[in-house]
Amino acid sequence: MHHFSENDNLIAGITPFTTIDYPGELAAVLFVRGCPLRCRYCHNPSLLGTEGEHMSDNSVFEFLEQHKGKLSGIVLSGGDPLLAARRQLPGINELIAHAHAMGYKVKFDTNGVCYTEYFSEEPYNRGKQLIASMDYIGLDIKAPVDKYTLFQGSPQCFKNVQAFIEDVLESGVPIEVRTTVHKSLLDERDLVRIKEEIIDPYGLGDRWWLQQFHEGELYDNSINKEPTYSDIELTRIAGELGCRIRGVKEE
Repeated sequence: MHHFSENDNLIAGITPFTTIDYPGELAAVLFVRGCPLRCRYCHNPSLLGTEGEHMSDNSVFEFLEQHKGKLSGIVLSGGDPLLAARRQLPGINELIAHAHAMGYKVKFDTNGVCYTEYFSEEPYNRGKQLIASMDYIGLDIKAPVDKYTLFQGSPQCFKNVQAFIEDVLESGVPIEVRTTVHKSLLDERDLVRIKEEIIDPYGLGDRWWLQQFHEGELYDNSINKEPTYSDIELTRIAGELGCRIRGVKEE
């Protein structure tokens, strides 16, 4: 038997194959439970809370063993794996170590909000050690600093995001930054402010992606009916901002 965590409940589910979630790799997505934010457009609302069904750690290990050599990477997603690491850091570290020992690269998808003092506390440097164990990081920037309240966060949340960005850049681990765009949440001026407040100061311009909103079974399904940017509009905005774009028909 293999255990990544004391309670045998680290991973909630697995998408066994993806070509789009880890650039350049054939990967599986491993989902954790729990997220500190509540984004109206979230496509994984069942994973926002920490309670619910989980896979046994042994079944996760068996999946990794069976797909060794067939897949080249795993993506830790959610929910938010940084919150999972705050709650179960030994389990996350053990999972990453097992994946690396099997030859997998590991990508970590997070909003960075849970990068609290727990991760920067001396002499442990838990955050820097966790970041150093990753091969690729995807960071979701939700809004300008003062609009994190729209996602049930706070301006204080962004101080944690800043600390995360700084430690990632210091580590040299590759990072991409994504902003999902819906007109009800972000207007064009907000996107300019994200560039001015976050992207440019950290030199992330060539690693910033705007992501088109897509309808689905969401945390707040009413946003499906609210007007948002067309693909043509979002392509124009991305061009003016000098960033990349995904999720549109004319990429």
